[in-house]
Amino acid sequence: MAFVLDTASTYSWPVEFDIPANAGRRVRQSFDAEFRRIDQDEVEKIVAGVRRREALQEDGQELPDELERFDPVSVAGDLLIGWSGIKDTNGDEVPFTDATVTRVLKTPTVAAMVVRAWAESIAGSKRKNSLAPRGIG
Repeated sequence: MAFVLDTASTYSWPVEFDIPANAGRRVRQSFDAEFRRIDQDEVEKIVAGVRRREALQEDGQELPDELERFDPVSVAGDLLIGWSGIKDTNGDEVPFTDATVTRVLKTPTVAAMVVRAWAESIAGSKRKNSLAPRGIG
């Protein structure tokens, strides 16, 4: 099959995660993220920044200012430019706004799973040692 250079600036990819529910259960949730398409140089900067941040945190070291932007909420917020499949308690689609993005990404584990889904999308498959930050990939 021929390589087709896709010049679209975005693409959609599924994000799946579990959230706590009553009685000690976890419930599988999912939505389709719309990611900003970036070039390989930017991919490498993000991956290197996330991994460096995690290594310093594991060692208990203070983070330099330039690594603050590599936390999962910031990375996910930079890559995520839309979604479908996020609904409110009435079953209506939640619009993609600054306020709803903040609320969604600050939900425990969601930002990390968005970053993981993005990493899987560029890695080509779900792998234990994907480009996702350690602990989420």
